[in-house]
Amino acid sequence: MTFMRVYIGHESQCVVPSATLMGAHLDTTTKPAVLFRIAARNEKGYGPATQVRWLQDNLPTAQQANQAAPRKPPLAL
Repeated sequence: MTFMRVYIGHESQCVVPSATLMGAHLDTTTKPAVLFRIAARNEKGYGPATQVRWLQDNLPTAQQANQAAPRKPPLAL
């Protein structure tokens, strides 16, 4: 598994684009989750990283729900 950088800067928060999250690897060892690794840097270098698991719902996405929905047969005229 590899990590990709989604933010670097001085602010203490950021917004991760949904396109990036859609391409994220889901860790399914226990509950499905996206893993974030957070590290702070100062003039001496990077400090110890903290790994955060963002748990994902087991609910299907809208696209999956549309594909799984039963389709009505066309009306015969």
